[in-house]
Amino acid sequence: MSPRYRQTEEVVVPYNLLHRPVPPVLMLVASAVLQSAPLAVVATSWVTHILMDRGVGFGLRDHNGAIIPPKRFNERQEATHRKPPSTTVPMENMTSPRSGRACSAGD
Repeated sequence: MSPRYRQTEEVVVPYNLLHRPVPPVLMLVASAVLQSAPLAVVATSWVTHILMDRGVGFGLRDHNGAIIPPKRFNERQEATHRKPPSTTVPMENMTSPRSGRACSAGD
């Protein structure tokens, strides 16, 4: 990674705090409660800035100031929605709980 994209360690924590979506979303909620258009413009601009950074591949920073690439939606979805192994039992291996005899397709 090019040194021009690195930040110093003392800048990393504030950068990461300001490049998370929670603060501007809270500001947007506050602007609605206070009915403040200027606050809404600032909050919307802030969220847009964060989304554009993510869109061009600038994620948060690691402790050395290097950019951590944001995960793509498909990678996140695969990591959180893994299917559990199949626990389906073939019909011929099943028994009826009442009679104890083997089940058939019509049972």
